Amino acid sequence: MSSVLSFPFVVVSAPPLPRSHKFTPVFNPSLSLVFAAYYRATITFTSLGYSSPLGDRTSDEFKRLARQLAAAIESLFTDLPGQQVVTVLQFRWVRVSV
Repeated sequence: MSSVLSFPFVVVSAPPLPRSHKFTPVFNPSLSLVFAAYYRATITFTSLGYSSPLGDRTSDEFKRLARQLAAAIESLFTDLPGQQVVTVLQFRWVRVSV
């Protein structure tokens, strides 16, 4: 029996905005309606171990690993139009039978 690291994450995908538009969270009636899509997925790594600081979203270890994994996943979407943002929701310890 061994433990591995598993984490669910969300990808937010939005179509490209007009070049003249600067992003703002405030509604802008001059823009056409823009829909964002949310995708949730979970990845399990057998090569990464779990440690208790990963269970705390405020820990430096959580933030560092979440930032690294989000950047790696976002790089998979660079050829898609629009903006894709990955957010790691949590890290979980998973028991695996070997």
